[in-house]
Amino acid sequence: MLQRTSRVAMSSLFAAAVIGFAPVRAEAPDEARAMAAATAREIGIAAGLGTLRDRPREEIEAEFADYAALGVRWLRTDIYWSNVQPDAPDKYDWSVIDRVVSAAQAHGLRVLPVVGTTPPWARSIPGERSAPRDPSQYAAFIAAAAARYAPLGIHVWEIWNEPNLFGSWPPAPDAIAYARLLIAASAAIRAVDPEATVLLGGLSPVVDTRPGKFISATEFLAAIYDAGAGDAFDAVAFHPYSFPRR
Repeated sequence: MLQRTSRVAMSSLFAAAVIGFAPVRAEAPDEARAMAAATAREIGIAAGLGTLRDRPREEIEAEFADYAALGVRWLRTDIYWSNVQPDAPDKYDWSVIDRVVSAAQAHGLRVLPVVGTTPPWARSIPGERSAPRDPSQYAAFIAAAAARYAPLGIHVWEIWNEPNLFGSWPPAPDAIAYARLLIAASAAIRAVDPEATVLLGGLSPVVDTRPGKFISATEFLAAIYDAGAGDAFDAVAFHPYSFPRR
């Protein structure tokens, strides 16, 4: 019986786009192909933290048990920086994430955290929802997250979600600013967990750039490389959503 599994989570079933990622390290093509082939045999479910955090433990456990029964091996979910450090850079509340990680591991699910959302004290525009002002503050946070969860088996990290959209990187997407964040975050994670895998934040499949609103996935990725961040990630996460017009 799989009736307990939420339709939101089931509709987010994914394989090659995030977990079966294609590594981008050009210096080892054979190794890259072997890794891609191995990971492509595993599937995961993307369940946003917003669909999990306010539910009782037993309900989350039941849903994760359904995932496992489906053969799911990965759970992609969020770590909201703004929730863990809402008030100051020296205070942490990991309780929600701890609960989700514990429940996932109880059912053999490996966790892929997507780390994003800016707390008010770290925003580039005070008083307004906006991207981080200082990449080093985000890097310090993600280093703390890696130090906490690497001993629990979490070694894959996704840096932000859909940074090529204004809704995710307000007030407007900025590939150069994101590249700086990516470089800082990657260095911080690897200092804590040298064997960690860093994913470039899942790109929205935008085809055409609209200034101030969104940047096409290919243009955004090219800008990341041009900004010197090519060595800051091991793979590109991409959202292959399709929106047919007819």
